[in-house]
Amino acid sequence: MYVGMMYQSNAGKQEIIDAVYYHCKQMNHVFTVDTLEYLLKGGRISKTYAIAGDLLDIRPIIVEDENGNTKVIEKECGRKKSLSRLTEYVREYGTEFPRQVIGIVHGDDREALSIVRKNLEERYVVAQVISKYVKL
Repeated sequence: MYVGMMYQSNAGKQEIIDAVYYHCKQMNHVFTVDTLEYLLKGGRISKTYAIAGDLLDIRPIIVEDENGNTKVIEKECGRKKSLSRLTEYVREYGTEFPRQVIGIVHGDDREALSIVRKNLEERYVVAQVISKYVKL
């Protein structure tokens, strides 16, 4: 979106490249999952962890680092708490909220997308919340 606006205003190629690099460095990716099934299939967790996690309704909060690697930073009990925790993460790591654009993407649960969007809009005054449902 921002790059498109820069292009339309005839910004130079290097200026656009610099802006993309800057904005990529400012982004944080945090997510949770509704089921541990795909973490198990991808080899990210053991079968024992997946079974115990599903029995105890444990949902990991996962971040992506600057190299694209994912890391579990904490665990919450229940879907509702894990979605709420995503919203709290924004408060902990966000800055200059009135200037921020927050993006939300969900692959298979429109209800979760709505909950997170509503939580963000109720708790923070930001420039914009963009949400996208992607059918997997």
